[in-house]
Amino acid sequence: VVVTGYVDDLRIYMAKSRACIAPMLSGSGLQNKLLESMAMGLPVFTTPLASASLRAMEGKEIVTCKDHVDFGRKITQYFSDAELLKSIGENGRTFVRNKIKRLNYPL
Repeated sequence: VVVTGYVDDLRIYMAKSRACIAPMLSGSGLQNKLLESMAMGLPVFTTPLASASLRAMEGKEIVTCKDHVDFGRKITQYFSDAELLKSIGENGRTFVRNKIKRLNYPL
């Protein structure tokens, strides 16, 4: 785990990461950060509050965790199965691409 504080370009750090873990307790501005992570193919672990408005499929496109114990259990489970972790990242990326297409944004 690396704690950096403010950085100019988060993508540099995201590109070196294996997952996005966002145990957020408030929903303000979170969806964009989750979508950015998903678009980069990172598997996202977050709370139901943060993921609710995305409508991504739990356990397929995103992983939601109800508390710190659930975070620990699911992160351990997914990180011990490389194919499962990769699948969540790939499915999350596809989810974002499809969402962009439905909104008619250029890719």
